[in-house]
Amino acid sequence: MKSFQGTTLIKLDSSCRLKLPPNVVADFKSVDPTGNVVLRYLPEEAVAMRPANMVDPLESSMLKSKDYFDNPLLRMRLRSMMQSTEEDTISAQGRLTLSKNLLDRLKLQKGDEVALIGMLNGYEIWKRETLQAEMDKQDEQDRRHYEEARSQYKQTLHNSTE
Repeated sequence: MKSFQGTTLIKLDSSCRLKLPPNVVADFKSVDPTGNVVLRYLPEEAVAMRPANMVDPLESSMLKSKDYFDNPLLRMRLRSMMQSTEEDTISAQGRLTLSKNLLDRLKLQKGDEVALIGMLNGYEIWKRETLQAEMDKQDEQDRRHYEEARSQYKQTLHNSTE
């Protein structure tokens, strides 16, 4: 399986399209030569972008469930997922068009800088400022975990010397 990795910064053009770097286009075309992609809005204010032929839709297993028609939570989850999912094709020029719905949800406008983050089976699209805020939160959480582990280690050393 192809592993998508790395971070690339790009700007939305005047038509709010993403001009994907050649390496990103090549990554997708190596998995799905058609360039078809599935875009799904994520609750952390990002968009997952996967080659269409790699998407194993959770919704298909939901639809096979005998509880589908009787389970309002299952239907609610599917509804939420599907209204935030779109398909597109990477153009011959390596461009990807984000719908108005996705642009609005990401709070993106023409000229904004976005980050493409490799996520093993595709990429995530983030508004640069949103990603930075998310990374700052993660760094702070990592520092807290490190300090807690360090404190526990020191306590263990102290207790073992007594």
